Amino acid sequence: MTVHARTPVCVHCGSTAATRISLFGSQLMTSQYRCGQCATYFEHVRWDEAEPAPEPAPTLPSILLDRARREPDAVALRVKRRGIYRDVSWAHYREQVAAVCFGLRALGLEPGDRVAVLGDSCPEWLLAEMGTLAAGGICYGIYPTSSPAQVASLLAHGAASIVVVRDQECADKILGCSEPLATLRRIVVIDPQGMFDCTDARLITFEDVMRLPREPGASLEELVARLDADDPALIVFTSGTTGEPRGAVHSHRTLVAGARDYVACLLPDMSRSWRTVSHLPLNHIFEQFNTVMLPLMGSVIPHFGERRAQATETLFEVAPDFYASVPRYWQKLASHVLVGIENTSFLKRSVYNAAVWVGGRVLQAKPSGHCPLWLRLLEKLAWVVAFRPLLDKVGMRRVRVGISGGGPIPPDVQRLWQLWGVNLKNLYGQTEGGFISVQRGEFPQPGAVGAPAPSATVRLAPDGEIMVRGPGSFVGYWRDESATREMKQDGWVLTGDVGSFAEGNLRIVDRKRDILITQGGKNITPQAIEDKLRASSYVAEAVVFGDGRKYLSALIEIDEETVSQWARSRKLSYGGFSDLAAAPEVEKLIRDVVQAVNSQVSRVEQIKSFRILPRALDPEIEGEPVTPTRKVKRTQMYDRFRDLVESMY
Repeated sequence: MTVHARTPVCVHCGSTAATRISLFGSQLMTSQYRCGQCATYFEHVRWDEAEPAPEPAPTLPSILLDRARREPDAVALRVKRRGIYRDVSWAHYREQVAAVCFGLRALGLEPGDRVAVLGDSCPEWLLAEMGTLAAGGICYGIYPTSSPAQVASLLAHGAASIVVVRDQECADKILGCSEPLATLRRIVVIDPQGMFDCTDARLITFEDVMRLPREPGASLEELVARLDADDPALIVFTSGTTGEPRGAVHSHRTLVAGARDYVACLLPDMSRSWRTVSHLPLNHIFEQFNTVMLPLMGSVIPHFGERRAQATETLFEVAPDFYASVPRYWQKLASHVLVGIENTSFLKRSVYNAAVWVGGRVLQAKPSGHCPLWLRLLEKLAWVVAFRPLLDKVGMRRVRVGISGGGPIPPDVQRLWQLWGVNLKNLYGQTEGGFISVQRGEFPQPGAVGAPAPSATVRLAPDGEIMVRGPGSFVGYWRDESATREMKQDGWVLTGDVGSFAEGNLRIVDRKRDILITQGGKNITPQAIEDKLRASSYVAEAVVFGDGRKYLSALIEIDEETVSQWARSRKLSYGGFSDLAAAPEVEKLIRDVVQAVNSQVSRVEQIKSFRILPRALDPEIEGEPVTPTRKVKRTQMYDRFRDLVESMY
């Protein structure tokens, strides 16, 4: 119940300087008031009803405590252990967070200290993060694919005092650092298997941290009550496509604001529970929203498999009805399906092709809302005989809302999933700008990124750059005020993306810095061409060059899995990736892909020459021209493969 404060007011002069006094008699006590303004005494008083004290803005741990108090027995998440998915209730979730919180404090964690987490998505990451925040600390993640040098750099830049690692492989990246990490005091290992011979005094297991003795009389509620919504909560490091990663600081307030928009736009029906799968690294803000924020704000239950390498198996087992992933995964899963269809019988391929024809006609009819009866009947038949079995095999049959975020998805890939019956939407967000926009409605038109989020304001600069302002935008860069001033001007975050508006929907043209100007003076947006190339199941990555050149060229990384299956089906012998990349048959395969793309673009946008990379791009290799999220560093790509690029000119 909210208590309203009341102020006594003098009935003679109206002053609020009235104070209560007591006059004691032999048998009774009379309460009276004296006005400090007119110096009169009176027995009756007029009360001035003051505004109720505002409720403190919520923090992430306070929302967790509220859920545990309101729904202690409800399922917060499910975790697979020894082949069985086990429910974790909100009450148990809270108790585990409390154990981690007090364990970290026992290790010396003070308010404002940083805790880093290195590893794949797992429930212990959530406990470490929420425990850190409850203790007043700041949490940040490091990609598990980061090289040892990158890990050391991020630990030093964030000045982490404690790091939580998934397993021995992650721990070795820290223990092998050549330079000492001055601020790092403890290394907490979630899965210590294989580390029996490690003697570093900083090592301690996650379970041992949870068993450390608590401070006498301390409670989680008291610690959380001390938090302020404007306290820094997370440092989210950018991918570093143009240089060293920068740490974008988000407070509790910015994260909660973004999460509320996320729920309102994507899952308005919270009367039911939604199943989702956690498989992306949690240091990505996109997965923070999907796995941490959504369950706190609504009835979303994340499921954790036993290992990230078993993500496809987890997807099949869980059969989620809400699924969010990056474009690369949507594309890879679609490629897997298409290769399987190509290698099946003639009859099954014919049935599939007929169903695709029907699905295409249905998608064309949906925007107008006029779908004839005969087409609706064929749609149901296509679903039963082709698309339902296809989606069942990959665990996507029950998906009611599919989200692609973290980068541009090729429109052809989005259209393909929609054709199969998955309501796939395109989402636009940034580490700094937060959740910016998303497509609304059922089966939206591929290509756009939808309308702005409810609390976000989006406008275009004179040069077309997208600018965003809203409560979900970042506070600033960690220990880099000059970069903050450059990125955030008068409250507007400069996204670096060039965009346009059409019928209220935002479209991304390209990264501002990536637009090419050919020798003939034509402006080319390479992203659109690269998206078309990557839409092929045989292309893992494509990078277009041509700035200041007579024509465009491309470096192409083949998809080893799908090209290998293609080669085996044609009984081609090969020893590994390099053999596939050098095979004349594979070169012809990719040439056909390039020619198909050239037929869809204008003459000046056509790829006149291409080269296949001799090896797969690996973000764990030091100096590799891709980030841990596999975003291409265009300048470094040219530097690394200069000879290949120049051979095309």
